[in-house]
Amino acid sequence: MQGLHVFEPRTRTVIDLESFIPEDHLLRQVNSFIEPAFIRKLTTSCYAEGRGRPSIDPVVYFRMVLVAYLYGIDSDRRLCEEVHFNLAYRWFCRLSLEDDVPDHSSFSRIRDRYGEEIYEQVFHEIVKLCQQYGLVRESCSVMTDATLIAADAALDSLVHNEPQQALQEAEALISES
Repeated sequence: MQGLHVFEPRTRTVIDLESFIPEDHLLRQVNSFIEPAFIRKLTTSCYAEGRGRPSIDPVVYFRMVLVAYLYGIDSDRRLCEEVHFNLAYRWFCRLSLEDDVPDHSSFSRIRDRYGEEIYEQVFHEIVKLCQQYGLVRESCSVMTDATLIAADAALDSLVHNEPQQALQEAEALISES
């Protein structure tokens, strides 16, 4: 059969990752204003030059964490898999097709190294930039809570609460604060 294409899975090719990301893609919009300088400045005290094995670039790390947040990726392992396979994520994280994606097992050590303060500073700056460029409204608030509270309630003491009633109670609490 003439003209039949035969797939060669190991064929090497050169591609331009930039050309795969549409102009209106969310990551391209966010990328347009996130400069790595402020991330490097905030994290520089966490690294000792020339000591130990090479570390994961803090810019790559925070860009990966931002991808996880923006796309609802809830585990480090899954994030690394998604970045490995998704061209837009690779492009945003500054990883070429030849670059290895950081191993998920490094993420908890990095979080411990940076601590809560650096995390907050980086993400406050990113939210501020998103507001400046119109991607987030001023009144937007982001809240997360991973607090584990042991429940001590008997099933026979539970009270049925209609969704509308719960919504009204929540609105009342918001208006009080």
